[in-house]
Amino acid sequence: MNGVEELGIQTLFVLFFSFFAILFILFLLLRFSWKREVRRGDVCPYTKQPMRLGMDVARSLASHVNAFLIEQPTEGDNPAIEFDRAAYCPETGRIFPNCVTLSEQVILSWDFIAKRAKGTFVSWGSLSEEERGIARLLHESLEGFQTENSSMRPRPQDVEEEFAMLAPGPLYIDRRTKIVVGWKKVPGTYFEVLVVQRPRFQSMEETL
Repeated sequence: MNGVEELGIQTLFVLFFSFFAILFILFLLLRFSWKREVRRGDVCPYTKQPMRLGMDVARSLASHVNAFLIEQPTEGDNPAIEFDRAAYCPETGRIFPNCVTLSEQVILSWDFIAKRAKGTFVSWGSLSEEERGIARLLHESLEGFQTENSSMRPRPQDVEEEFAMLAPGPLYIDRRTKIVVGWKKVPGTYFEVLVVQRPRFQSMEETL
């Protein structure tokens, strides 16, 4: 084997090695990107599934969602969502504001309820019939909230799957202040937003 043949074999070897090295690097990059796409930090509290970024929602749709929030009766408690800092669950459509970092990682836990309103919130279904009746009277209307089916377990994080997946999502109430926090369906979309509503009346006497 002369020097020319040896050089040719070495060249082919280098080319094949470079080719497979590039393929391996591309595979690692794709795998890393896929993992980041599938799970960007914390998962949805209800479904345990990866979240999607709010920044990917069309601006027209985001404006529609925020217009719905502005229409809610309790002024000031339901600010517009900054979609660049929000994430949503693709399975339930529930939008969680202020949970995405600058590095596009989702930081989300069950304290999302406490971040919306001060109080100790329990599942609507854990109230007695009398308590629910009083709450309905003090609020005058709970239209749009999930009042038909609710977990009897007080702690929001203990909700059973059958109630967690209902649309709209669960409703919570502070027994002392009667403030409710619950999911409402945004008309014309599959999205749900967390809405805070304060009672219209402070006592039963005011309802008479």
